[in-house]
Amino acid sequence: MKQQSPLMKLRWLFPLLIFVCGLAAAQETACEQAVQQALAAIAEQCRGLARDSLCIVSPRAQVDAASLTDVQSIATAGYDAQDQSWGAAMIRLSANLPLTYAGPGVLALLGGTAQIINEVPAAAVRTIGEPLSTAAIMDAKLYRLPGLIPEPVGDLRQDDIALVDAWDGDGGWLRVVSDGLVAWVEADKLQRLQAMETLPRITIGQPYPLRAFSLTTGSAYAECAIAEPLVAVQTPGDVPVNLTVNGVDIHIDSMVTFQQAHRGALGLTVHRGAVTTIYGQRIQAGESAIGILSPAQSDSTSALAWSGALPASDAEHARGERAQVAFNLVSRANGWGEYQVARPVGDIYHVVERGESLYSIARQHQASVAEIIAANPAIDPGRIFAGNELLIPNAGSGFRPRSRDG
Repeated sequence: MKQQSPLMKLRWLFPLLIFVCGLAAAQETACEQAVQQALAAIAEQCRGLARDSLCIVSPRAQVDAASLTDVQSIATAGYDAQDQSWGAAMIRLSANLPLTYAGPGVLALLGGTAQIINEVPAAAVRTIGEPLSTAAIMDAKLYRLPGLIPEPVGDLRQDDIALVDAWDGDGGWLRVVSDGLVAWVEADKLQRLQAMETLPRITIGQPYPLRAFSLTTGSAYAECAIAEPLVAVQTPGDVPVNLTVNGVDIHIDSMVTFQQAHRGALGLTVHRGAVTTIYGQRIQAGESAIGILSPAQSDSTSALAWSGALPASDAEHARGERAQVAFNLVSRANGWGEYQVARPVGDIYHVVERGESLYSIARQHQASVAEIIAANPAIDPGRIFAGNELLIPNAGSGFRPRSRDG
């Protein structure tokens, strides 16, 4: 029997490689379509999303109760190649926001292999009720937050009518929610009413629905980075919100995404605004940090320390952009305001991950494919591999090459 030459073997091998590469590309495309379809379903299925309620935007999400107060856990499923699905769910929390507050309040998104476990017992839940009407007994300043170094945002004149709906934790300040403004005033500047004694106190530990929760996320789907699991939280920019996530108290004034780095660590990336930890560390937009956790005496966990804030990676930026798209879709469907997340602009470096192509990398960074190829002459544009480091010129430019004059 005549033995095939090495050249003949290569002739058979080349079509096989083409077939395998084409199959991988088709699988990646199908995966991306499944995720995009799940996110697009938010616009239709989350229309009319009420306070303290949730919206299942994929049939592969599981919840154990109809009322958010009684929910013990919410879980979504990862990408399923067989039925081309990716689990997702949206939650709207009233948190510590007044009833008079316009807009979505706090939105939480679950996607992929993710789960949230409610740590607030239904019997302990206390929500913000209707405000009470009172009057200023003297001229007073209104402040954005109560405290020793407050930020003025307005004025009350003697005999002005004000609506108040809550105390601060120490009982020295009242929250004013008149005329669409959410602010704070020193309590002794207002007429004291007996009914005020029933107003709730806004503290870090106030048990409103899902104020405290634990989250878990699975590992990323290697063949399709867009299908990675995530939990994202968006809060209004003008009213900061306190949450306890995996036993860690944080002060959120932004949009953040979470991922469980491993069982003893919680990854956090800030995409807009800032997050302040209980230790006073501030994590700014475009930065990530890891909370190192340890078992507490109870079943919960507590943070031993936070890592120093580092610039967010390309994958973390892309995760935030996907989450913001989902938040904006549900906001658009309900007539709420939309937000944009910050994205690096200029020349950056990108480390290729498995399953990525030059086109997907250019789309992720809003850069020109032609410029990426020109800036990386040592890289074969038809054969990039995981671990290759690419220079991305003019990232954030919207796919436009630099002009010859620029």
